[in-house]
Amino acid sequence: MAFWPASCLCASTAVSNALSALWSSVLEVVSRGASGAIGPREFERIALEALAWQRAACPALDRALAAASEGREAEALDEVVGVPTDAFKSARVATFAEADERRVFWTSWTTREVRGRHAFASLALYERAAVEAARRWLLPRERYRFVLLAEPASLAFARAVGQ
Repeated sequence: MAFWPASCLCASTAVSNALSALWSSVLEVVSRGASGAIGPREFERIALEALAWQRAACPALDRALAAASEGREAEALDEVVGVPTDAFKSARVATFAEADERRVFWTSWTTREVRGRHAFASLALYERAAVEAARRWLLPRERYRFVLLAEPASLAFARAVGQ
């Protein structure tokens, strides 16, 4: 299965008109979920189109994937290699300007060397995927009552690094 860093498919002011159709297609696939009414060929076409755009827009991603695939260009989705985690430790893997970063996820630093950094200009893709997956698989009824206790996101990083 392909791995598409969501930060490379961000909806921000940096997204050009040329990418609007691709962004809409990706959001539509995520909205439909794994059991949605999209055929495997259409899914593969969208995934490979997204990957080609990501590689063209992000030299670090292109280098990482070229090295991981030993220079072979994927012609089918099952030929796409995953992005090595070390890529996020050694380069900025994103298709947008640093000034457009809205959120950064860091690796857990378990290797005690260099922490990996995965930047996002938007979390719209993750949010849509989480909501749609929860709607379909976790909470299929129309209404639920629940209480969510969570700390502000601003404290999460401080706790993670022991501040």
